[in-house]
Amino acid sequence: PQALPQTGVPVIEVDADLTTVQQLARLLPALGERMPISAAAEVFAQTFDAVLCDLDGSLIDSTASVTRCWRRWAAHYGVSDEALQANHGRPARVLVASLIAPALRAEAAARIERMEVDDAGGVRPVRGGAEFWASLPEEKRAVVTSGTVPIASARLAAGGLARPAVWVTAEQVARGKPDPE
Repeated sequence: PQALPQTGVPVIEVDADLTTVQQLARLLPALGERMPISAAAEVFAQTFDAVLCDLDGSLIDSTASVTRCWRRWAAHYGVSDEALQANHGRPARVLVASLIAPALRAEAAARIERMEVDDAGGVRPVRGGAEFWASLPEEKRAVVTSGTVPIASARLAAGGLARPAVWVTAEQVARGKPDPE
């Protein structure tokens, strides 16, 4: 008997936890829409001693995971979506401190960290992120993130990216984003 030809339909995943704008940012490149990059751009003519990479959104696409976890966390503590969105992008300890009563802060911070570590299994590198990371000499690269070591470790592992020898995490800074520390 003759083997049947392989058939297939390209599949592009869409995550319902993302906004329409976030979904389009994923879908358009998957459909071939790309931003033009000029090889003549000044950055390509420069030499750098090392490269510091943000993790979430730069190397790892964790947006849906972060959104899911923080929504569940907010629902558990009765925090409104508006209050959550107004504080988005800040280190978890800062966000928790601004939204939760002092007596519950330690538990609330531990809960969101557990949730984000547990949900990290589905994250993937951003397009080209794994290749970019692998192209950098190990001694010349670092991860700089407002996430904690457990969260960053879980996301790097899920994305198949090697853990860096050098990184700066939330535990190492007194003031998080947007402070340049």
